[in-house]
Parts: sequence; structure tokens; C-alpha cells
Amino acid sequence: MNRIAGFLSAVMAGTAIGLLAGCSGQTMSPHGYGPEWSNLSLNMMIDKYGAPDRIEDKRVVWQNKGPWKRIAVWDGMDIYEKYAGVDNIEQTVTYLVPPDRLMAVNDFRDRVRVSADGAELSARSSSEERNCLALNLADEIIHGVKTPDEARGFYVSTLRMADAGKSSPYMQGLLFQSPSPARP
Repeated sequence: MNRIAGFLSAVMAGTAIGLLAGCSGQTMSPHGYGPEWSNLSLNMMIDKYGAPDRIEDKRVVWQNKGPWKRIAVWDGMDIYEKYAGVDNIEQTVTYLVPPDRLMAVNDFRDRVRVSADGAELSARSSSEERNCLALNLADEIIHGVKTPDEARGFYVSTLRMADAGKSSPYMQGLLFQSPSPARP
């Protein structure tokens, strides 16, 4: 039975890669499946979370994997057109953002979004580690631990540290519970 599940997972993954290739107007990778950046992101998520739950027109979606409510790997990113390319992994958590903190979150990074109903928090970047960093800092902004300016500075310095081979707990996973508990 495990061999059948493995086979089905491989078929789903191959179908996802093929569909992303068909959705893209980008240059094809040497393997012919789609743009290299899209394949890389898709393969990272398949390796970690298995076959996707849904294949849509311009994205592949996983539901309720790990700490994430939703993971999407975008191909043709019309809604994020000016950022098309490597920042195509979007990860979403259930998170009730107080209305009075929306502006602060929006001032932090344009790749961190609060859903229209304020019940989801999403980050979009080239990796899960960067998304964790952004969401952890958004949580600290929401709870008044950091200002948006402090969070931006911390974000940049943490990425530099990561590029130098040093680790940060901010990039290793979410440091808050989802849905976020109220803090005093």
C-alpha cells in the first residue's frame, strides 16, 4: 500500500510541475517543466510536505501542513506582478490581527499581508525560513515588542547573519502559537 501511495504522490508532484510549466510565460528550465525558480520552490515544498492538495491555474496549494493553514507556490503571480520571480512561496497562518495593529503590520513589509477579515496572516518570499522570520516579526509588531522600523532592521540583519552561515530561531519556525494567543 505504501508503494501505491508513493506512486500517487509522485504522479501528483509531476502533474503539479507540468501544470506550472503550462501556466508560465517565463523561460523554461533545462528540464522543460517550467521556470527554474518555480520548479525549485515547488520541489522544496513537495520534499517537505508531500504532494499538493490542489492544483490551480497559477499556483499549487497545500492545506493544513505543519504550522501552516495554507501554503501556495505561485507561478504566474499576477497579484504580485512587480515581485514575480523568486518570492513565490506564500505561507498563511490563522491569526486574529487586531484592527488597530493593521497599519503597523502593513508598514513592516509589503510581502506580509493580513486577510480582508483580519483572520489570516501571510508572508511571501523565496523560502519557508524567510516567511517564518517575517511572520515572527509581524507577531512582535502586533504585540508591541518591536516597531515596524525595528522589525525591518532586524529582518535585514537576520538575513545577513543567515547569509554568513549563522542561525536564528526567528528563521527556524514560528515562535508563536497559531491562532495567536492574547498577550498581556
